[in-house]
Amino acid sequence: MNEILDDFEVQNSRRIFSKLSLMNSLMTFGLIFYLLYIFPRAIIEGRVHPEPPIITMRLTLLFSLCGMIATIISFVKKEQSNWVKWVGAAINALCFLILLGSIIFARIV
Repeated sequence: MNEILDDFEVQNSRRIFSKLSLMNSLMTFGLIFYLLYIFPRAIIEGRVHPEPPIITMRLTLLFSLCGMIATIISFVKKEQSNWVKWVGAAINALCFLILLGSIIFARIV
């Protein structure tokens, strides 16, 4: 009968990093679509094609890395599992794979 009844695991109810992860993933997704929209549909020889702004490419990489870091921190801090956490993690993984694939493709071609 000398049990301690007050010992219980305190869950982290704050979802700061999950929300940051979702916001960064949505920004990255939007920037990737913007970069894909800028490129012409058909490449015509002899015609000058516009280059995407450098700031847009840098922001895409920055938001992608910040989103991945926020996702990892949300899992390490064991934030409460909810749809925000999982949707943010899935979109971040998808964006990271798209960026990684485009970088590898650009190096090969």
